[in-house]
Amino acid sequence: MRGIVIRRPDDMHFHPRAGEMLRNVLLSTSKVFPRGVVMGNLPKPVVTADDAQMYRAEIYCVEPNFSPIMTIMLTRQTTPQIVKKAFARGVHVLKYIPNNVSTNSAEGVSLTELHNFYPVLETAEKLGMIFSGHWETPFDNNGAPLAEIWREAQTIRFLEPVLKAFFGVK
Repeated sequence: MRGIVIRRPDDMHFHPRAGEMLRNVLLSTSKVFPRGVVMGNLPKPVVTADDAQMYRAEIYCVEPNFSPIMTIMLTRQTTPQIVKKAFARGVHVLKYIPNNVSTNSAEGVSLTELHNFYPVLETAEKLGMIFSGHWETPFDNNGAPLAEIWREAQTIRFLEPVLKAFFGVK
């Protein structure tokens, strides 16, 4: 039989959370995945290098053989300097979750504000960071609730300018 066998894949997007949930999710995840992109979605978001290092330490306490690929969340407080410092300390992903779209995303930047953070995205691009976006909105242009099936499509108009402005973003 010919084909590709993936013996130990990476989990490119998982939510280990904290406390007992972290323990349960990480111990089961690490049986299959030796490393993964950590999308914490914690009540207090991971937004700085220090936050990421503390979260990484918590992960290693539970499973020292797991290799977390750390992220910081784009919030209204994120600056190019925060991104540079995080990258220098091993954070390779800047995650974007529009505010109030997902679990613990109240501090996220809204889709309509994203253009104000282009200097942050430019820094991430220059550093070679991955910009991982959760492109979804629960509301249409008039503020009316959207059916779940349309929530991603409604954000394309916000995604397109980002892709044009940051062609090199990963």
